[in-house]
Amino acid sequence: MSSPPAHSGESRRQGLALPALEITTHALVALLFLMVLGSAGQPIISDDLWWHLGSGARYADEGPWLQADPFLYLAEQSPAPAAWLFGVALDGAVGAFGFQGLRVFHVLIVFLIGSLAWFLMYRVSGSRVAASLGSAAFLCLAAFRLFQLRPHLASLLATLLVLGLLVLDRRGPSFTRIALSAVVFAVWANLHGAFLMGLGLVAAAAVGAVVAIGFGERGSEENRVRCRRLWGALLVGALATTFNPMGWRGLTPFFVAGAETPDLKVVGDEWAAVDLFSIPVSNLPPTPEVWTLLWLLVLALIGLTATLAFSRDRWERLDWPLCAVGWASALGMLSAVRLNWLGFIVALAIVHMGRIWASGKARTVPSLTVCRAMSLLTALVLLGSFWRWGDWLMISPGLTAERYPLAYSIDKYHGHGVWFLRDTGVRGNVFADYWLGNFLGYWLSPEVKLFVNGSLNVPAAVMDDGLAIRSGGPDENGRLPGEILGAHDVDFFFGTGLPMLGPPGRPPPDTTRHLMGDEDWILVFRNRRTAIRMHLNAGNLDNLDRIRRYYAEQGVSFDPESGFDPFEVIRQAPQWAEAHGLIPSGFQGAQRRAHYGPLQGRQFARSQVADVYAALGLYGRALALESENPADAALSLPEARRRVWLRLMEGRGAEATDESRRLAAIASETDWLSVQILKAANNFERASGAERAEIQAMLPLWTRPQGFRVMGGFREAPLRPPRS
Repeated sequence: MSSPPAHSGESRRQGLALPALEITTHALVALLFLMVLGSAGQPIISDDLWWHLGSGARYADEGPWLQADPFLYLAEQSPAPAAWLFGVALDGAVGAFGFQGLRVFHVLIVFLIGSLAWFLMYRVSGSRVAASLGSAAFLCLAAFRLFQLRPHLASLLATLLVLGLLVLDRRGPSFTRIALSAVVFAVWANLHGAFLMGLGLVAAAAVGAVVAIGFGERGSEENRVRCRRLWGALLVGALATTFNPMGWRGLTPFFVAGAETPDLKVVGDEWAAVDLFSIPVSNLPPTPEVWTLLWLLVLALIGLTATLAFSRDRWERLDWPLCAVGWASALGMLSAVRLNWLGFIVALAIVHMGRIWASGKARTVPSLTVCRAMSLLTALVLLGSFWRWGDWLMISPGLTAERYPLAYSIDKYHGHGVWFLRDTGVRGNVFADYWLGNFLGYWLSPEVKLFVNGSLNVPAAVMDDGLAIRSGGPDENGRLPGEILGAHDVDFFFGTGLPMLGPPGRPPPDTTRHLMGDEDWILVFRNRRTAIRMHLNAGNLDNLDRIRRYYAEQGVSFDPESGFDPFEVIRQAPQWAEAHGLIPSGFQGAQRRAHYGPLQGRQFARSQVADVYAALGLYGRALALESENPADAALSLPEARRRVWLRLMEGRGAEATDESRRLAAIASETDWLSVQILKAANNFERASGAERAEIQAMLPLWTRPQGFRVMGGFREAPLRPPRS
């Protein structure tokens, strides 16, 4: 028997190696998909979800035509029921399966969307590797939308369904597919107001079909059939969308979406257009990876269109409806940050155009090994950039072994303060940050109404006043926050945050010092990240009595005249204080070490305790503690900042100016936080009363890393089951 050729073993090894490259590519994309699915399944973190849950319960009880806004007392009209069915579905899911079941529901929706994206790319490309890479690009573009359980998920899914049903078949959609698409549109119109976008894409495909008759293959009956059916599908779909509570008026929410959205200092990811000529930041959409992908898509689309324009033969073989949808999607993905995921449809058109271009003439084709290696490299780049410069930075806060089992992120929503309002049974109107209003509305309505929430269903003037209140200083008419709140009949001010720097592009995170020193407002609850103040007036006497009874039942000190004193609560009820987030575990030990033991240990413990006091607004207590340190003791930079800052909070401007010299001696000119504190100290004595109030309300004390360290060791509020 003759031996096999010497090169046959090498061929077999190569044959085994080549699929390994392809398998690795699929594995990398699968890992990216798992990362997105994991982010979707994390503890509920979508702020708007709570509004949809609360609204869904009202819709389930009263139908989609609500007589008034169920959460906002300043709303001039009831909210448009653009997503009423989505809310009802969420309410039903929570009622049947709880919050944990809602997380599973979210993961299943995202899995379906991602799988459908893979299937559509496979239909266009005919390649499993291309399908995986295309779906990976989709995940990178859409991850920030996919990890939020909001109605836009219905629009993502419906868009892909309509695309597959009506556009991708070159023979034109069958009557069955047209009927199915009509069902999709009818349901879509009740789930999310963006169904008009789907009609726009079908309209673009229909226009493309008209172009195909003129520029495509001459006399092609197939093109004419496809054109007629696409226009018919558009008409049928448009009629189907009228089966919603608003009828033809259901088109309105999409047109006005974002029209009165506040400045991006308040709403970071709303309807802002993409600026391709502005370098992005990593904590706001579009992230650097998404921005780069958008650039690549735009350049590829323009380049292929220009290249194919010089070949009549290739133009005749183009799928004009798909190309038209691609161009329309390119405009859409740049028109609003939240529509960046439309870049996937642009990618479908690019892949199709690329195949037409490549089949035009004989070319030097890279070997299979090279193609698979390039695919593997592309997958690596997409995964790596997603991890380092993509949406992963924004969608992975709850992906820790400690937090992942939780049903929802209670600490994000200041649960101790929310449960305080719920357990005391107070009534009235509450001012809180708009994003927190959704959570408050779900748990506290109808007894408590809100100034604003994520629906932004209030007049523009109310939003302007809300921004002025949050700024901590006087508005353009010279009114301080307390005056504006009183003018709007606010009963409770829900302050949140820590005195630390905000993230780039975001507002300062601290409102706990607002109304400090305003005698018309009394502190009724305080912990390290929450300060709730009540307006002292005759209408709130019953609320004051409810709060007094609550604290009496808890065995906690509360003076109806002077309000909640965190220091007395810590002294008299340390276990309650720890359980409600006033002090971290081990705080009493730190207090003892601050007075006893080695000098160096005492100074370190005093610094720890002083930071907690600073977070609780106990500025005088913190100063008294620091005064026990030797006058000539060496100061760290954070300690030097705190010594100046505490004196400013106490209104001791002259002392702050004197103390600032020690800070100036060790701070660098590039230390922006120290520069702010020094500037405030130098200006405080000659500042007006309103300017001093603004400094005391808004001046940060800590960098973000320092602020997060201060938050360590505090007990979170317990989770509660869904409202019945």
